[in-house]
Amino acid sequence: MCVIIPGHDKCHKTTFGKPIRYRFVHYNICEVLYSDLGEVRKRYLHGKAATAIKEKYKDRPEQFIYELAQHYYYGGDYENACKYSQMAGEKALSSFAPEKAKTFYRWALNSVELLEAHAQESSSNRISHTEILSKLSKTSSFVGDWEEALEYTNKLLKLSEEMKNTNKQADAHIYMGIIYSNRSLWPKAIDHYNHGLVLAKKSGYQQDEKICS
Repeated sequence: MCVIIPGHDKCHKTTFGKPIRYRFVHYNICEVLYSDLGEVRKRYLHGKAATAIKEKYKDRPEQFIYELAQHYYYGGDYENACKYSQMAGEKALSSFAPEKAKTFYRWALNSVELLEAHAQESSSNRISHTEILSKLSKTSSFVGDWEEALEYTNKLLKLSEEMKNTNKQADAHIYMGIIYSNRSLWPKAIDHYNHGLVLAKKSGYQQDEKICS
């Protein structure tokens, strides 16, 4: 079984059953071949690629976190996509690549939203949802994209209020305080810091563990 993925080799089996591999010098050639595949076929091949990578490199999967996140996400395995995309985001941040991290965190967010939309709205998925929004808010703040950070933080606040999770509500208000203080909007910053402090005292504040179903 050979998989055509952008940036990789193409493999074709002859009538004698022996594989012949083609390496494309120009990325666009492989991109065109990939775009000709139907969506169902793409998802199937991405799934096979993820399984092959995980089995072959089971003793060092951390080296292939980016690839696993990509294949699980585009393969439609959203439970694993949620898990590995978060891990890939953390790895990208540790490598000082925040924009790359945001891409992975967005994949994780899309994955958990799709899981919830398809009647898999478990408590662990909702906790994962808040964790991912927190990471996107902090990463967006880190690169100075305050509008995007505020968008994710507002979503975090709304979701945590629905869940009646005062711990995450406190987080959201603290993040908003940081965002507004960095924009020199001091009255709003102080207001959110005060809200966060009240909620933190009320909940006996402690940081949630990372959970992803």
